[in-house]
Amino acid sequence: MKSNKLGYGYQRKLALERHTEEFEIIGNNLKTARIKRCFSVAELAYLANVNRSTIYHIENGKPTISLFSFFSVLKALDLYEDVKNIIVLDIHGNEIFQRKILVKNAIKHYKV
Repeated sequence: MKSNKLGYGYQRKLALERHTEEFEIIGNNLKTARIKRCFSVAELAYLANVNRSTIYHIENGKPTISLFSFFSVLKALDLYEDVKNIIVLDIHGNEIFQRKILVKNAIKHYKV
């Protein structure tokens, strides 16, 4: 009997395809940042301690690179702090969480 469930590999492929445009935008933005800093691909690869092919994959929106390599490139471009603040602080997420707690507490308080 065949299972109706999609295999993990197929599910992953579909998920990656849904985000192709975002990967390409990020890659283009990082390429622009590299060019503005007057780095060649080889120079950025050296500074980030990654292969030139890793830079190519990032700049072309290939989602197969490791987070370590991605963050190494961000650090070499002096962009890591900007991204770290988005990830770590998540001010908007914290505000939503706080509002949910306030609503829950208000509901508990006013229940008879």
